[in-house]
Amino acid sequence: MRKSISRIALTLFLFAVACPFSTPAAPNQSAQGQFYVCRAIAGLYQEYVSGINPLDANVNDIQVAWQNYVKSTYAIAVNDNTAECTTGTESAIEQIRAAFKQRQNTKFVETNWKFVPDQATAASKPGAIYGYCESGTTYAAGPVYLSEIFEVPLEDAMAMNRPIDQTFIPYLKKQYGVTGDYSKWYTSDAACPHFESVTAAQDSKQHMLDQFKKANKRIVETNWKYARNADTPPAQKRGPH
Repeated sequence: MRKSISRIALTLFLFAVACPFSTPAAPNQSAQGQFYVCRAIAGLYQEYVSGINPLDANVNDIQVAWQNYVKSTYAIAVNDNTAECTTGTESAIEQIRAAFKQRQNTKFVETNWKFVPDQATAASKPGAIYGYCESGTTYAAGPVYLSEIFEVPLEDAMAMNRPIDQTFIPYLKKQYGVTGDYSKWYTSDAACPHFESVTAAQDSKQHMLDQFKKANKRIVETNWKYARNADTPPAQKRGPH
């Protein structure tokens, strides 16, 4: 699962000066009085910095959009460790952004980038979980089957017995004749991963598609979306730790 973004406070400012990136922001945060700044590191001596903007969207959506912007505009490879967005109060973000630019012998590119909803194919709901399913390369011979991206009920996302996987498996058998049960699925590279934003799920699914294409695997987009049915087992809650 992609690394979630945790909220930063002004008290972490000194840590931000000392480290390449400060502690990231909370995953589904979208609050009045909060702001964000994004930064991307390209090698040892060049960085790209956004302006300071109000936090008015899901921070995971913002970060994925920022990474895509940097990749497409400046043709540099970035990931969660080299391109992040940090949130906090306006004064905290101003100090953090100033600290970024104190690095010696570094060229800073002012992008004036700002997130707009059109940069995400779909906006994430606050607190919602999203996912998709893919059959992997070892569960069954033949094509790799992928679902659409769907919203995951919180109870099912937290269940120990993976009700989403156990609903997708019978669908593959009925629709495509794919044989195999949950025990085989569990020990294969198949999965129904969960994410804290639509864009994080989209990014992960696209990465999997790229990997399967490189491996010359045939891909079947099933258009399946999770919905409980007769094949779905009751969600088993996790016990207390």
